[in-house]
Amino acid sequence: MENFCWPGAASVLGGDLNKNIDLARRDNSFLYKTPSFKGLSAELFVSLGEQVKDSGKQSNSLGNSYSIALEYASHNVMLRGVYLYDKLSLKIQGEDHYQTVLFGGSYDLGVTKPSLIFLKKFAKGSPETPNLWAAQLGASTPLAGGKLFTTAAYLRNQTNKDENAWSFGLRYDYPLSKRTTIYAGYTAVINQKKSSYVVVPGAGSSLPFFADKAGLNAQQIFSGINISF
Repeated sequence: MENFCWPGAASVLGGDLNKNIDLARRDNSFLYKTPSFKGLSAELFVSLGEQVKDSGKQSNSLGNSYSIALEYASHNVMLRGVYLYDKLSLKIQGEDHYQTVLFGGSYDLGVTKPSLIFLKKFAKGSPETPNLWAAQLGASTPLAGGKLFTTAAYLRNQTNKDENAWSFGLRYDYPLSKRTTIYAGYTAVINQKKSSYVVVPGAGSSLPFFADKAGLNAQQIFSGINISF
């Protein structure tokens, strides 16, 4: 689902990359997590935008993000629900905030660990700020001494026609030692004729290769090594 998250009005995060409005990062933030009680815990998150109003005075709300999450984890089961409210720094076609809800869970069967995520973004529903939802089915499977990760995700644009997309991922991690792991994989994004989603690199990596025009698909083969110190 990360491939649907690169900032833009039609992404699950919203915002506008060209105007540098509310990107994937949430700086200047505070997170409080409660102790776990019989597997149940909660998280409270606040990110302060510290934006300046048109009047020149600092705002207490522009660019702020607020989130609350509930999680249950016990034995082989994990369930999680999240609510996110984003107050945009600048209006986008009259839109001044987004609201997003997410539900997810996983169950460890031993031979494999399937997971499911469902996300819904509530917006104004205009062509520039559409409503949408996305879902991802994944699995983590022990294989030949390593671990195989498989994912398939779908994004549905509920406002604009022909702006849906699919995303697929396959990755294999193999530990050479306690500190060193090698990995390789394949990722693809299948766009409808008006969609422009791209393969998004991992956190702290380079910018994605943007689509030249809508309707093009994107593919990536990757490999690497991870060494922890």
